[in-house]
Amino acid sequence: MSGENAAIKHNIFILTLSNMVLQAIGFLYRMMLTKLAGTEAMGLNSLIMQIYSIAVSITISGMNVAVVTLAARASQSGEAAIRRIVRLAAKTYVVIYAAMAIPVLLLRKSIAAHLIGDINLSTSIALVLLCIFLTGFENLFKSLHLGTNRAKTTALSEIIEQSARLVIVLLLLKSLSTGESTRAATLIIAGMVLSEFFSIGILLTSYKKNYVRGNSIIEHKKDHSASRTYLLILAPAAFTAIASTVFESVASLLLPGRLEIAGYTRSMALAAIGTMNGIAVPLVTIPMCFVGAAKILAHAVIGEIIQMLLIYLLCSNPFLHIYGYLAAMIIGEGLRLILNLSAIQIMLRKTAE
Repeated sequence: MSGENAAIKHNIFILTLSNMVLQAIGFLYRMMLTKLAGTEAMGLNSLIMQIYSIAVSITISGMNVAVVTLAARASQSGEAAIRRIVRLAAKTYVVIYAAMAIPVLLLRKSIAAHLIGDINLSTSIALVLLCIFLTGFENLFKSLHLGTNRAKTTALSEIIEQSARLVIVLLLLKSLSTGESTRAATLIIAGMVLSEFFSIGILLTSYKKNYVRGNSIIEHKKDHSASRTYLLILAPAAFTAIASTVFESVASLLLPGRLEIAGYTRSMALAAIGTMNGIAVPLVTIPMCFVGAAKILAHAVIGEIIQMLLIYLLCSNPFLHIYGYLAAMIIGEGLRLILNLSAIQIMLRKTAE
């Protein structure tokens, strides 16, 4: 038990350090985007990313928890057990992804026009779907490595991916941008797609090295009990993640309209959102990097509900307008930080017993 506790603390320490590095890279990335793409493009990108976040919560979040849990249980059972988990998770993911992606792809023009407010961003939505497909497999192997105490590989893949994204998006914006905000937002998403190949490559190479050695025989026997266990873990975790993400995304999608009530034009609202998300919001979320490796999804739901209500109430006030958004972010992040710190203290006390 003491060995397991040490491994848990070690993994949390590594992931916390990597979160700090990722926060720093992310801050530089947003500053670069604000300068090269412009605040209006940043505002559009933040709205597109709400579609991304909802889709990821539906297709990937539950899988992460299920794969980590089953991989931790199977880590002492040999390579064949790990490979069975990968096949099960991959098949389930493809089915869930297809059920989500096909209707979104068919309705992408309506989603772009009515949710984002710009029908020209339908191409960006198609790219988002491709990015999610790649992200799903990245998260499958990332969760597998976390469950088998290979947090260093996971951290390395994330840092390299984010660094590659910064460089790729920089090159795309410098070489292909025309100064038009819709095109810039699409180029940012294209950079996200290309950067996914870096992390997938690292994680897949590690997986083959550690779990598919030599002429390993791939077993195809069905394990219905494992499938049931996987789904029983996946379903509640996915539900909680979806609930949290939906509240966050609804708040962000409502924001332009609430600012227009406060007296902004559409262009002014997008520019203000882009400025806040590019500079102020990353600073507000920095404290969460210290607890991000052990965050509790249920607490995220509470924080997002309160944050959504505050954005709805404060941002339409002419005296607060965009600063109401910043106030809501500070309160929401502060609440999540307090709840997660309390949960971590309880978890550490239990592992010490």
